[in-house]
Amino acid sequence: MTNAEPLIQHCLQRFTEVNHELSIFMTTVRTWFETHPRLVGHPHPVIHSVKSRIKDPGHLTEKVARKLADLAAEPAPEEMFRRLTDLSGVRVLLLHQYQFIALHAEFLKKTKNDWHLVEPPKAYTWDPESAEFFKKLDINTELKESHYTSLHYVIRPKAES
Repeated sequence: MTNAEPLIQHCLQRFTEVNHELSIFMTTVRTWFETHPRLVGHPHPVIHSVKSRIKDPGHLTEKVARKLADLAAEPAPEEMFRRLTDLSGVRVLLLHQYQFIALHAEFLKKTKNDWHLVEPPKAYTWDPESAEFFKKLDINTELKESHYTSLHYVIRPKAES
C-alpha cells in the first residue's frame, strides 16, 4: 500500500463535513429508543439504558490505516470514506436476552419507513446458546471470546425521510 496519509486526510475532512448531520441522526436514533412507549414503558421496560457517541478523529485515523492495511488495492478517497460505517453509534443495553425480540420487532418496523439497514444485523456472542437464539431469528451470528453478547445494526436515514 502506498502512503495512506492522503486517504486519511480525505476521510478526516469528510468526517468534519458530515459531523453535524451524523450528530443529528445519532440523537434522533437515541431519542427513538429512549422514548419508545413499547420499549421503555412500565412496569417492565425492555431497554435498560441507552448511550451514544461520535467517533473520535484519532480513532478514525487508526481505523482508516487498519482498513487500508487489509486491502489489496488502494481505493479512491471517497470510496474509502464510504467504507467507514461506524462514525457514530447508539448502544442500547438490555438486561435479558429475550427482551431483544420486542426491540428487534420495533426496530424492523422503523426500518420500513425512516431508516435504511445498510447490511443485515449481526450478533456477536461467546455463548453457543445465545448464538442459537439469534440464529433462530435469522440473524447472522459469530462466536467471539469477548464474554459478552452484542448485536449490531448498521443504519442510515432513508433518502426520502
